[in-house]
Amino acid sequence: MTPKAPQRANNLGALRLFAALLVLVGHAYGLRGLEGPLFLSTVPLGLLGISIFFVISGYLVTESWDRDPQPLRFLARRSLRIFPGLVVCVALCALVLGP
Repeated sequence: MTPKAPQRANNLGALRLFAALLVLVGHAYGLRGLEGPLFLSTVPLGLLGISIFFVISGYLVTESWDRDPQPLRFLARRSLRIFPGLVVCVALCALVLGP
């Protein structure tokens, strides 16, 4: 059995949950045809949530590159993380939702 990598003690999961809730609130107002609340009277909550997701993603991808800055291995790891889910999603959409 392969040993698991140690879990890091950080709050990225909590931050992702917070961002997801912001996006949910933003969509809830939009679906009802209402204008959603603003953060600091300028930024819609949904947009703030999306921005948080982009910042987290940028941090995690950069951290992954810093651990092993070999371009081919980096691309292989990113591909193995992204493409299996993408293939399943496209197949389900085409074969289940499409017909």
